Amino acid sequence: MIQLTIFCFIILSMFGMLAVKLLKGSFYYCACIDAELQEFITNSIDCLDYGGCWVNQIMNFDNVVQSVLYLFVIATTENWMPLMVSTWSAVAPLKQPISDYNRYWAIYFQLFFFIGNLCMLNMFIGLIVNAFQEAKMKAQNLHLLDETQREWFQIKMSIYNMRPLVKSKKPTNLFRQYLFFMVQNFMVNYHILQTLLILCIYYQRQDENFKLALDTINSIFVYTQLVEIVCRFFAKDLKMYFKDTPNIIDIFAIWFCVANLYIRNDSQINSNLRRIFNAISVGFQIIRNFRIIKRFNNLEKLFSSILSVIPSALSMMFIMLIFLFIFTTLGIDMFAYLRTQQYIDGYNLHFRNFTSAMFSLVRVASAEFWWALLVDSAHTQEPNFACIYMDGYDDFVKYGYNGCGTSYAYLFYISFHLIFSLMILNLFIASILGAYDEHVKQEESAISKYQLNDVLTLWRNYDDQGEGFINYKLFWKLSSEIAIIFGVDQADLLDVNNKKNFLKVLNIPIYESKKDQILCYKFHDVILSLTKISVTLKYGVTNLEPTDKIIQQKLQQQIGEQQQYNSKLFTTTSFNSGDMVAIITIQKKFRLWKRRIQIKKEGGDVNQIYNDMSDFKNMIKKQIQLEEEQERQKLGK
Repeated sequence: MIQLTIFCFIILSMFGMLAVKLLKGSFYYCACIDAELQEFITNSIDCLDYGGCWVNQIMNFDNVVQSVLYLFVIATTENWMPLMVSTWSAVAPLKQPISDYNRYWAIYFQLFFFIGNLCMLNMFIGLIVNAFQEAKMKAQNLHLLDETQREWFQIKMSIYNMRPLVKSKKPTNLFRQYLFFMVQNFMVNYHILQTLLILCIYYQRQDENFKLALDTINSIFVYTQLVEIVCRFFAKDLKMYFKDTPNIIDIFAIWFCVANLYIRNDSQINSNLRRIFNAISVGFQIIRNFRIIKRFNNLEKLFSSILSVIPSALSMMFIMLIFLFIFTTLGIDMFAYLRTQQYIDGYNLHFRNFTSAMFSLVRVASAEFWWALLVDSAHTQEPNFACIYMDGYDDFVKYGYNGCGTSYAYLFYISFHLIFSLMILNLFIASILGAYDEHVKQEESAISKYQLNDVLTLWRNYDDQGEGFINYKLFWKLSSEIAIIFGVDQADLLDVNNKKNFLKVLNIPIYESKKDQILCYKFHDVILSLTKISVTLKYGVTNLEPTDKIIQQKLQQQIGEQQQYNSKLFTTTSFNSGDMVAIITIQKKFRLWKRRIQIKKEGGDVNQIYNDMSDFKNMIKKQIQLEEEQERQKLGK
């Protein structure tokens, strides 16, 4: 950054010194004289003889500092043609400018524009953006990981951000069952899209009958949406209904829209209030179209990509607002009493109140002829510009808006343009593009966001209360179905000989339910372990986690409390999925023993039980022999 800054300053100084050498003192012109006398003015003496004022342009090449400022404005590319025209109209010191006197200066400006804007300025912006991305990665400790480990960490974060869904239960009441059936199958919200189409047909100065017809149709659709929302409210469980944020928005939106139907034609209500109500009502009706978007995968992916960048941009937007507030406050303090001029006109662009000052700086941030505001703010007393240097409010009360500018305007506008326009605004754009790039990478990663959403939907079939834990008996069936989503061969999981090894590899911690003392697996542990196997099979890489313990601790801190979801309902045990085979074996042996005692009490034949136990022991013995054989093969290799 420092080297590039020095390089830019050297380039600006070189071009600036050349311009000072050739154009110093050549930007003076004759003012305060009638237009018909301008053709008789050739130099400063003629100007004074005819009663004119020989004044200098605020933007000039009289010294290196002024030259660097002049060239910096050109490098920002905003409306720099008038500056070039004033340069090629310059003749010599004490000479009146002549239009298009030396157009060869265009070569100088074109050359500097190429170097100053296309090279220097873009290199500067690129370096800032690159430094931001590197700082962001260092803040997340991702720079310590290789590409595969970084992708795996992002997948882990996505998994820990997931929360189990509660499964909708069919009501027991016949009326609610009918409403549930209607909501699930027929009320597909297409009337929402029809409402949007009706709203698009409105236009200015439309026929009253046509407007009345549209209002009537729109009212019908609003009441249709009201019926749909009421049916959805009674069909679903209240706890589940209010857990869904769109449902809460629907309730506020529909009553607002219904109220607007009665307010919009009530002449006794203030017209501005009616327009505000109507605008908000239309906004709510448009927002409801997101329910339809969810039914189309491609549209949902597009909007999901757009909405995913918003949280990442909020922090940078907050920084933007802080700097905008600071510079707005400074601008009011420095330029509030400026005399009305060509650009700071006292109507749209001025610093007399906070809102106008802020929007004036927004124009500067957008680089829209920003140097014109600088010229007006730096305008001091001259023969053709009468103003008063004001020290405070007392002077303003006495003289009004007739204040002079200040040379500090150069520092104010250039620092604002550098900090806000070139740095913060580009960092804001970089944060949006970076967040979008991360979202695209997540979609293209080994396990995409949409695969995880499929897993989330599948989990709901086994954990209908959304507690985040699943009975160990249901785990194997669930893992077989998840295997299809992740691309693992289901036949391998159905092989009994592979089950024990598979459970050992998963190494999922086992929990015990405080409610019914049943052994369970945790949602995040199951998904994380199965996902890790899928990523390992896809990339053929086993070192997905960093080996350095310090790095592991830093990454673990970022996951934080997300691992503690519903942990109060379950207690940890010292077992993991690798021990589950032994636990199941003990359970089976205990059941056989219990059955033997019961048969013995009833006077039955217990030999069959012994045969079953013998078969069971043989199965265990074969399993042990198989494991020993596998160990010998490993040692032999």
